Amino acid sequence: TSMLIDSVNSSRAALKPGDLQQSGQAIFKASVQAVRKFSAGNPSFKTPDPKVKSSLLSPFLNYMGTAGYYNPFTAEAQINGLMPVFLRPFVACHELAHQTGFGAEDEANFAGFLSGISSDDRLLKYSSYYMATQEFLIEVWRTDSLAFNMMKKKIAVPVLEDFKTEKEYWTKYHGMAGAMSSIFYDNYLKANKQPEGLKTYNRMIKLTMAYYSKKGLIK
Repeated sequence: TSMLIDSVNSSRAALKPGDLQQSGQAIFKASVQAVRKFSAGNPSFKTPDPKVKSSLLSPFLNYMGTAGYYNPFTAEAQINGLMPVFLRPFVACHELAHQTGFGAEDEANFAGFLSGISSDDRLLKYSSYYMATQEFLIEVWRTDSLAFNMMKKKIAVPVLEDFKTEKEYWTKYHGMAGAMSSIFYDNYLKANKQPEGLKTYNRMIKLTMAYYSKKGLIK
């Protein structure tokens, strides 16, 4: 978690003023390029024609608390085009990972993360580290509140402000629709051979730790 905090801090500091005003098309282009670049060196991560766009249902997705989804009928990754811009690049990579065949949420999260941090696009790299840092911090908070409070002090102010922006954004739309969608999607995942339901998203932590261990970055 400390390593990810260092990475998210440095990638946030590397952003230029215009990066946080990227258009949807620029974000989608960078995400597709990242997936193609990553798949070129990974035979198990192949996609013939990656497609991603903003969903026409974005206003509705806000109330459902949904950042994106893969549309199997059009073979397109679709994201909530109204959420904060720093969330969109990683979500695009996550949904594109579904397009390649990674159905499990933890695997799509992990594949999207690896694609994003391998990208030369500053906003995509930050978005990917932002997501991973958030996932790890939530797990630390659940298991060791003292460690969480110590680590939180290491997070750069701009990153903390982005956490606040994201929280305020989703809070505006929080309600029964979001609660019902969580229950529905949790059951959907369990019915599709992901018995941990929504907790499946957090299992990408194990994959990330295994990856860092394989790289010799942690023991």
